[in-house]
Amino acid sequence: MEKMKLTGYSDKNFKNEIGNMVVQIVPKEYKGKKGIKYETGQEGGQNVQSPAFTGQQNEELILDFSFDCTGAIEGTKDSDTIESKLKQLDSIVYQYNGDKHEPSYVQVAWGTFLFKGRLKEMQTTFGLFTPEGVPLRAKVNLTFIQFVSAEKAVKLANNQSPDMSHLVTLKDGDSIAMLCQKIYGDSTLVDEVAKINGLCGFRRINPGTLLLFPHLRKDG
Repeated sequence: MEKMKLTGYSDKNFKNEIGNMVVQIVPKEYKGKKGIKYETGQEGGQNVQSPAFTGQQNEELILDFSFDCTGAIEGTKDSDTIESKLKQLDSIVYQYNGDKHEPSYVQVAWGTFLFKGRLKEMQTTFGLFTPEGVPLRAKVNLTFIQFVSAEKAVKLANNQSPDMSHLVTLKDGDSIAMLCQKIYGDSTLVDEVAKINGLCGFRRINPGTLLLFPHLRKDG
């Protein structure tokens, strides 16, 4: 079974890699979380508030996986420790980077699944100890918040028409033409969508690629 890989980057373009690690034990599941933002106003004399839509929240990825240094997992070295595993993870997702004084940008890749974001929260639960109290197993819970570049965020903020922008993660079997037809009712907008996303063309786009489908109108 293909392993999940976490890669840390020092830049928002996900170009300058600072480190990576393969998750030792493949997670049984992961969770996605979406939210909508509202502002609540209250008319005079009314107790019930009316929520007004203000936008969509960045998606979140909630991920659980474990480290095991008992020697039961194939490929585990005698020198492997829970402490070293956690330090490696910290260096990728948690620790501040150099002069920027901020944590990394993180890419989570597993098969066709691809998520780009930044760490929001990390919890660690230790279990199974040696007689000296050294942990041999640890369960890690990570919550990442989706990263969207400023350029894409501005485009997503375009609410001048009922046709809102969309961020879509390409799935296996999807194509830009198919999604243009679904979103706009017009598959001929493929070249414009590819250009907006910085692509050389609209064919052979890898599953897991995050694409922006902004508000577009066909000329004429």
